[in-house]
Amino acid sequence: MGALERVTVAGAGLMGHGIAQVFAAHGHPVRLFDTNDTILMQAPERIRANLAQLAAHGAGDEVAIDAIVARVSLVQNLAEACAGTNVVIEAVSEKMDLKQRIFAELDHLCHPDVILCSNTSVMSITEIASKSQGRERILGTHWWNPPYLVPLVEIVRTVDTAQRCIDAVYDLRCASTRMPPGSSVIAYSMPYGARPLPSSMTASVTPRLSTKSYAVALACVCPSWVPSRMPI
Repeated sequence: MGALERVTVAGAGLMGHGIAQVFAAHGHPVRLFDTNDTILMQAPERIRANLAQLAAHGAGDEVAIDAIVARVSLVQNLAEACAGTNVVIEAVSEKMDLKQRIFAELDHLCHPDVILCSNTSVMSITEIASKSQGRERILGTHWWNPPYLVPLVEIVRTVDTAQRCIDAVYDLRCASTRMPPGSSVIAYSMPYGARPLPSSMTASVTPRLSTKSYAVALACVCPSWVPSRMPI
C-alpha cells in the first residue's frame, strides 16, 4: 500500500475539526463531512482560531494559516467525501448504532484499499465493524483532545484488522506530527473489554516509549509540568 495522502474526516465537531486541522497543517488535502450544517460551517473558523492561538505562542506560522484552512474542504454528502480518498477517520457521537451505520455505509462507498478508522475512546472496534463486510480494513485511531496539541494516538486493532492497514496508519501518523519518532504516542492495543490477541498479532510498546509518550502528552496539556522529572 502506498502513502496515504488524501484524508476524509467524518464528523466536524469537537474532535473532527481538530483532526482535520492536524492533517491539513501537514499538507494533506482533507474533506470534512458532517450532517449538521451549523457544525460543519463553523469548522473553518474553529480551525483558524486554533492555528492563530498556536502562532501567538510561537508554535505555528501565522502566514500559513490561510493555506492550511484552504486545504480543508467542507462536504455535506458522504459519497462525495469518500470519492478518491485514501483513509477515512470517523469522529461522530459515541453511539454504537450510529457508528455501525456509518461504517457499513463507508464500507459500501469506499474503494477496497481505503482504510476506515474510528476515533472512539470507549467502544469496541470489533462491534463497530460487525455490520461491515471489509472488516480487515477497519481499526481504531483514538486521538487525545485537543488533537492539534496532544501528539497522542492509540491505534486499536481487532482480530480481523490487516497488518498493512496498521502499518499504513502508523506511517501516516508519524508523518503528520512535529514530534520526533517515538515521542508521538502510537500504542497498539485491543478495544476495551475484548479478548487478548494471540501473541503473534500484538505489537510491543516498551516502558520507555510509553513513558516518553505520556510525558509529552502531559507537557502539552499542562505546560507547568516538567517532563524531565520523569525518566524517559
